[in-house]
Amino acid sequence: MSSVRVTNNLNHNLRLMKSVRSGLETYASALSITAEEIAELDKDIATLKYLISFTNRFEASKGAYFAFRDAMVFGKSPDQPSRPAFEVYELPEDEEARPGILSRFRLLLRKIRASANFDAQASATLGLTGADAHSVDHAQFQPSVSVKAITGNRIEARWKKGKYTGAEISWRLQGTQEWTRDGNYTRSPVRMNSPVPIGEVAVIEVRIRMLIGDEPATDYSPIARVVTHGE
Repeated sequence: MSSVRVTNNLNHNLRLMKSVRSGLETYASALSITAEEIAELDKDIATLKYLISFTNRFEASKGAYFAFRDAMVFGKSPDQPSRPAFEVYELPEDEEARPGILSRFRLLLRKIRASANFDAQASATLGLTGADAHSVDHAQFQPSVSVKAITGNRIEARWKKGKYTGAEISWRLQGTQEWTRDGNYTRSPVRMNSPVPIGEVAVIEVRIRMLIGDEPATDYSPIARVVTHGE
């Protein structure tokens, strides 16, 4: 059985932190984990959970803004488009959030694994052994996407679905910084409307990340680019 470790996938790390916290109900004393360390872990779990949730809501709000902007600038309908709403960032109440969540968690795991009482049973109870559908293999997997311009002022994106539920697609105009989330898709290929007005030439950059259920399970793919002529 492989050893489950901290990765760059925040959802994976949150699941691992929750698993360790649950296992410490049984093994905290044997592994010499103090009440203060458990309290710190609880705070970090609450903070990371909020940050992930806020990131998802921020992406949705950002997408709504760009849809509003494009409708106002390029739209042909006289109807007023829906106005985007942005939430105020506020960490969970009564939580003294500190930077360095993953650094603290890695130190805690190092202490746990170094304990003389850390054995196979403790590792399994803490969720530090084995692999599940959201394991390190998924966090280290790098998806890929190919894109091409098609008629009707659209873009076609293709990827290999494999064992995943689907893919989240986002795009931006080359030379800009902000990504727009186009949506989650369970089938490939996907044909998207081009954000470039008819008659204009631009380079569109597209990236994906794979999903298990509705949750991102991998990091983003390398960026794929396509020249669209707005035709």
